[in-house]
Amino acid sequence: MQTRDILDKYLSKALGVELKDGLLKQIDEAKYVLTLDYTLKMLNIHERYRCGVPVIIVGETGVGKTALVQMLSALWNHSLLGSWNVEKGRIHDLLTQRIKDLSEDSCESYGLINLLSEDKHVSCEDMQLLCSLPGSSQSSEMLCIRLRQHLLAMRHLPVVRLLVTKEKTDLGTLFAEADANNTAEATAKLLQAVYFAQLKSTFYKLNIHAARGGSFNLERGISIKEKKEVKQPRLGENARRRGRQEPVLGPELEPRVSARAAELRVEGQNQNKAESEQGKSSAAGEERVLPPGRKESCRRGGKSPAAGEERVLPPGRKEFCRRGGESPAAGEARVMPPGRKESCRRGGKSPADGEERVLPPGRKEFCRRGALTPLEIQELLKPAFDQARDLQLQLESKQNLERIPFVTVFLDEVNTSSCLGLIKEFIVDRTLDGKPIPENMFVMAACNPHRGNSLASHEQDRWLRGSYYVRPLHPTLQLIMWDYGSLDKAQERDYINAKMKMLHRTISNVEIASLTELIVESQEAMRHYAEKLLSSHGISPEEAKIASHSSVSQRDIQRVFTLHEWLMKGYTTSKPYGDRTDYHRRAVLVALGIVYYMRLNTKFREAYKDLMDKGNRLPNEVRFSQAFNDELNWYIDQVELPQGIAKTQALKENIFATIICTVTRIPLIIVGAPGSSKTLSFNITVANLKGQESKMQLFRHTDKYPALDPHYYQCSRRTTSNEIQTVFSRAINRQKSLNSLPINCVVFMDEAGLPEESHESLKVLHYYLDNPEVSFVAITNHVLDAAKTNRAISLFRPESLADDLETLAKGCWCSDPDNPPPKSNHDLSMIAKLCTPYINKMKQKEFKQFFGLRDFIHFVNYLRRKCQNALNAQVVQEALERNFNGSDEFEHICKQFLYTFSCQLDAHLEHVAQRQILDILRDSLADRPNEANRTENEVRYKLIIDPSEDDSLVRLLFTFSVLDRQKTRVFVCSDFPGDTHLQKINTIAAIRHSAIEGHTVVMAQTDDIHESFYDLFNQRFRRIDDAHGPRYYANIAIGAHSKPCRVHPEFQCVVVVKQSEVKNTPAPFLNRFEKYCLTHHALLDAALGILPPCMAVIIRTVREKVNEFVGLVRGKESFYGLKEETTDSLLLSMLPTERHTYQPYEPKDDLMSDNAIKVVCLQELIRAFRTSAGFHIPTCSLEELTLDAQHVSYLVCSDPEFQGLLQNITPQGVGGNIPNVGLSPEGCMMVALGVQWLVRHLCKRLMQLMTPEALTVHRMKMDSSYLINYLKHHSHFSLKVLIRDCLAALNHTTVYCPTKLLCYTRTSSLVHKLPSSYSGIGFYARGLELAHEAIRDLVHDDLAAVVVHKLSNKPQNSIREQLKTYVMSESTQVLLLIANMAEVTVPMVNHLRIMIEEAENQNQCSRLPKLFVLLLHFPPYNFLNPCYSTLYLRGWDHYYLDTVG
Repeated sequence: MQTRDILDKYLSKALGVELKDGLLKQIDEAKYVLTLDYTLKMLNIHERYRCGVPVIIVGETGVGKTALVQMLSALWNHSLLGSWNVEKGRIHDLLTQRIKDLSEDSCESYGLINLLSEDKHVSCEDMQLLCSLPGSSQSSEMLCIRLRQHLLAMRHLPVVRLLVTKEKTDLGTLFAEADANNTAEATAKLLQAVYFAQLKSTFYKLNIHAARGGSFNLERGISIKEKKEVKQPRLGENARRRGRQEPVLGPELEPRVSARAAELRVEGQNQNKAESEQGKSSAAGEERVLPPGRKESCRRGGKSPAAGEERVLPPGRKEFCRRGGESPAAGEARVMPPGRKESCRRGGKSPADGEERVLPPGRKEFCRRGALTPLEIQELLKPAFDQARDLQLQLESKQNLERIPFVTVFLDEVNTSSCLGLIKEFIVDRTLDGKPIPENMFVMAACNPHRGNSLASHEQDRWLRGSYYVRPLHPTLQLIMWDYGSLDKAQERDYINAKMKMLHRTISNVEIASLTELIVESQEAMRHYAEKLLSSHGISPEEAKIASHSSVSQRDIQRVFTLHEWLMKGYTTSKPYGDRTDYHRRAVLVALGIVYYMRLNTKFREAYKDLMDKGNRLPNEVRFSQAFNDELNWYIDQVELPQGIAKTQALKENIFATIICTVTRIPLIIVGAPGSSKTLSFNITVANLKGQESKMQLFRHTDKYPALDPHYYQCSRRTTSNEIQTVFSRAINRQKSLNSLPINCVVFMDEAGLPEESHESLKVLHYYLDNPEVSFVAITNHVLDAAKTNRAISLFRPESLADDLETLAKGCWCSDPDNPPPKSNHDLSMIAKLCTPYINKMKQKEFKQFFGLRDFIHFVNYLRRKCQNALNAQVVQEALERNFNGSDEFEHICKQFLYTFSCQLDAHLEHVAQRQILDILRDSLADRPNEANRTENEVRYKLIIDPSEDDSLVRLLFTFSVLDRQKTRVFVCSDFPGDTHLQKINTIAAIRHSAIEGHTVVMAQTDDIHESFYDLFNQRFRRIDDAHGPRYYANIAIGAHSKPCRVHPEFQCVVVVKQSEVKNTPAPFLNRFEKYCLTHHALLDAALGILPPCMAVIIRTVREKVNEFVGLVRGKESFYGLKEETTDSLLLSMLPTERHTYQPYEPKDDLMSDNAIKVVCLQELIRAFRTSAGFHIPTCSLEELTLDAQHVSYLVCSDPEFQGLLQNITPQGVGGNIPNVGLSPEGCMMVALGVQWLVRHLCKRLMQLMTPEALTVHRMKMDSSYLINYLKHHSHFSLKVLIRDCLAALNHTTVYCPTKLLCYTRTSSLVHKLPSSYSGIGFYARGLELAHEAIRDLVHDDLAAVVVHKLSNKPQNSIREQLKTYVMSESTQVLLLIANMAEVTVPMVNHLRIMIEEAENQNQCSRLPKLFVLLLHFPPYNFLNPCYSTLYLRGWDHYYLDTVG
């Protein structure tokens, strides 16, 4: 039953296909390996077709579903192919006879004797000569007549409907011309077109990836005559497909209109616009065709107006596009919102201006949304429908061919679509949009099994995901599902054995049997290992066994054959291991290692090596482990490595796999943790494979190692299929232009695991991996789903073992760790010992999520750079501070590393100093790499974790002079309304410019563009030396486009990430940076560290007392927006930020005459704090100061030790005790007075946030002076009074007065009364009096000095212009910005505050002091949930207003 002749006999009888020499020649021509299993499947499908039962095949990916259906379609249409062979044979015989009958002289003179025997295309002119030359007899003339008559008779044959001329000319037109004109020219044109025509396939494959970010792929099948090899079990995987439909580019689809607007549609002049809004893609200029009897209406049933009628909308409603673009009037061009380009509905990216959108062959573009309309489905299938109808008309009189499905439509991966209702109608009901499909069209579908998300784990030890990202099928479709199954062990053995004999006819049967068994055992072992792996992760044994079938497929078998053939060519020419006789076995073992061994983790790798080494060996044969390691070592020795790169096992495998897969065009996916040399290996490979320019002799053999032309794409969580499609299209077009050159284009996809699976943006990869026209390498941190990994070779990088990590560490320490300098032996031993604490920490999940191998590598590199003589504990501590910081467990990490170090050296750790966070940051930002080896990323960029919600900590770095304002550029991605993708592109371009100029860049709220700089953050620069010295380059990506950017040696980057977002930040991103966690508490400790010890004690005492006050009044309930860091931030805004030089304080002599001693002493004390200690203390009125003096003097003098001392203190004696506290009673009293006043001052600042309700509740707990101050000196009930008091203070002095106010209030009618935009007398005429009245009542009496803007729906650029206009004005003094927190987000407020500070810093020459007021109003129901956090910054003050007026 398993012999070919028996199988062919049964297929011949069932399908009605004629045997030739006892075999089906169609199968041999396609090089299809027919097995008993495939035969039974074909018969099963054929039986279902004859019975009229729909077919949906359910099977694992890569089991040969498509190839089997395509082969079956070819067998179904054998009569067409046979009839074409007969007709072409007759034409050939007539032409041959015609040439023989021509005179020999004529033939020789025109070169026609060997015309038909030459394997080339014959021109129309030669054919015309053949038809027009006189013959030697009358019979020759009759041949020409018979030839013409035969050609004209062919136009009624069905096969003519399947012919495609090479010039794509219309055969019907040529037949008509030849029939009308009995001339040699017309006959020659028809003869030339028919004789060299090719047979179109009747097999149509529709790859369905119609989801958000996805698209439909329509692949035309390949004629048996066009291509001798069908894609069966992935045979000829690397060959290009021919005969595909040419790309058709439809217009960009406009977004859907809003729900109500979409219910009505304007005909006539607005017809084209309505079609595009509905989502119909049609060729430019074509008229829209609707099904018979159907009127054009809205999708949701709205009736379109009659022709000529005006569209009527509800009162007050305008017609708008869904995303804000207003619909144009008739004949007008569509106007999009500012900065917005017209694009597809769900994130399809429009091409750049002037660029043409490039689609892959055979693909039409449709709106990227979840469900496609019937019209779109019908347009996709139009070629198949047209062909079926043409054949049906031709064959309707032939009863014997009545039931043969001349056209086969194969819907692949149907359960990735969200339009399963349409699929059900097409397959089961055999209708599309209610219209029946042609009777001679057979529709079948295929899908991968749905297993839910239980198998979709991203654990780092998982080398396999047994699940597919698919949807469950409709219940109706589940009833017709047919389990395709997979080959069992015996069937696989038969298939592989037959394939080996077909490819290698010179190998003995014994060796073929041995090699076949190796492949069979490998396939079986992968399933067994996969089952054990899945079971160990809590998956039920039954589910694990089923899912394990997806671990391998027939694609893997084909890849083994492809690699074996390529390796044998290399062994035959170069003989790298001498004159051996086991090269065939060695090639198979190496191919098995690439395909199977490298996908496993450490545990199963050992098991696989044992399996290969122990079994299936002939005497004296090479072992698997030896053959594979020999190959790794041979290739790594041929590669030129940059200095300082250790030859670890990971690097060897990565480089080896990348070289092999890129030159053979086998897709490769490298899976590994960050820092496992994935990107480095690819860059090294590209740097070595440069064709004739390669430095190594091996890679100059371009016939085997073509040069690589990389096309980079940086994935992100927002990656779209359109971007991936663009990269591949660009690479494919580039490859076609280089066909004559030994160059392979390769698409490199970085961080392929980042795109969200729910977007299905990676589904588009299936098409390009099944039909690889260019090489492909992807790197990811976790395994992708089975549908993708099955289409490529997987290289899984397990966790670094101790030996490999030690090799890596030693390689980082010195260039030749095997022969180190004598003085480095001891240090190398210490470096090896330091691997132990890192390995122990990596066993902890929290540590592994935050740190990685990159951090350890840079830790060793720092030790090497900073260690002058021998390693010491202080250098180790500094290296830890730079590379393992930012975690709550930092101190514990230091203890573990230092303990290991001290045990080895018997060193003492009590003298190891731990630096403040600001000192570490300063040192890091000032650090510069060694120019001699600049390509090595010795100094990493910085990542600051900000626990605050207002982005204030980064701005404090400027305050503390960690960052230089002149050399630093701050970039924030805008969330303001109206800002578009163009805004992000401009931000990327500005950062790119800063990299060229060597600025320090701070990136805050920029997570949307982080992926564009992954290569820059990685800092593996490409160095180019020219006349100006070395230049360094890194790739910066914008969507699908990645271009090299020059990087200045002085460039530094500081990325800010909110602490709440760290858990969601990809590990590859975190591992690229030095990480530091800034808190207000840490900064306050740093600020106290630069104060004299006595002053530090005073401030700590003050902080304790203020916290006591906050606790007394239940601060979070009483003070609006209070956080745990509020008190520390308030102290930071007051303290000096750099070491202050204390000067003796000289009081004014005339103070005693007009003021009481208590007030004078307090005045002098405050001035001493400002001038001598450098404190930033705001001014206050004399009345308020008097109240403070009475309060604090009462508290101090109530102490028995200080009674009567106040009268003895003179103003000259106040400053002498700041900061040097004396031991005299007077000195102690001044310190106590200063402490009490600072406590009162800070408490009063906090009470600016207290609500009246809280004051009422806690009034009995507070001193009465606080109540008086709140009601008399604070402005909680009038915005106008608050602005008046602040302006009065600013007009008196701007040194210690805040210039920026952040006010909170409830949304009220008074807030709404304020105009949305106001600029003094320049306000618009309508409503002028009302606007002036509102400004006078609520803001300020001087109208010309006031500017008001409400932030709703204002883009960033508009706000910047308004700020610039305000600061440049010589008449305006108050800018009021109003934000409705029900519409404005916290990041928008943070960004706005940064823009205010930038505008204020850019203009310091204004004669008038400028006051910025930011009013945040929130809905009353949100009172208990603060809309914004109150964290103090110098120059800002915060107020809670119970009402604005």
